[in-house]
Amino acid sequence: YLTWVLGFFGHDRWIYLSQLPFLPLAMLAVYCIARHLRAARAAALTGALLFPFCPVVLMQLTTCYIDLATAALLLAAIGLLLIYARHAQWWTWLMFSASLGLLLGTKFAAVYQVAVLLTAGICVGRRISPVWRALVATGVVLAVGGETYLHNAIERGNPFFPYHVDIAGLVQFAGWWDPTKIAGLVELADLTPLQRIAASWAYVEHVGHTGPFAGLGMMWPVAMLFILAAVLLAIRRCQRRALLVAALFALLFLLTPLNFRARFVIFMLGLSGACVALVLDHVARLRAWRGPM
Repeated sequence: YLTWVLGFFGHDRWIYLSQLPFLPLAMLAVYCIARHLRAARAAALTGALLFPFCPVVLMQLTTCYIDLATAALLLAAIGLLLIYARHAQWWTWLMFSASLGLLLGTKFAAVYQVAVLLTAGICVGRRISPVWRALVATGVVLAVGGETYLHNAIERGNPFFPYHVDIAGLVQFAGWWDPTKIAGLVELADLTPLQRIAASWAYVEHVGHTGPFAGLGMMWPVAMLFILAAVLLAIRRCQRRALLVAALFALLFLLTPLNFRARFVIFMLGLSGACVALVLDHVARLRAWRGPM
């Protein structure tokens, strides 16, 4: 994660700028997703330009956390998945696989994201054998992002060290840090899951003591309206690709641990940006069809 900072500057003086390059990557990915969902260029650009103005993104830019970087790599992987779905060739599959490797190497929590996206990738594009695609992708993903997991497995017996992982009591990896023990903020401890999301996402400033927990401010209710409108439009138009993308984002959100913390679901801003683009594109087409008033 810090390689590019140390490589360029030779010191960690600018470490708090380490997430800055990932902002344009995230915006480019949102634009790519919107364009592959058939939004016009102007509408897709508008959706992408909304991404940096969210409180959690602005706060992440001033820290050396990796939540924005992880979200940007996830959005880039989804964009490359859509490119592969349209151009089912080996070079697009290798690019998609490499993006998953980068995502895997960024954060332990990205394991489930890589699994979901890889499964989705194997299910689309029939020109290339799914067996060969699965084998090649697995090799590329592990080669690009598996070094830390391999090192921890050999040295500690736990690929996710220092995390303590318990999968339904069947698979256990011993570690000294159990995220479930510090899952809730004190301010949200007595709330239901939906109330936690509403309260946590509404934050616009730093709260808590273990990290930058800024939320989405009042942008998230508006974003939900655009997502709902875009899904209804996709259903009405029978746009399978848009519905599949929405379902993919929904699954990633549901599988995200502590998804009531906005910094862990920054990638959802990519969905909202694409939905804004789709709605704006629909409005523009409707006005063009009706002609000048």
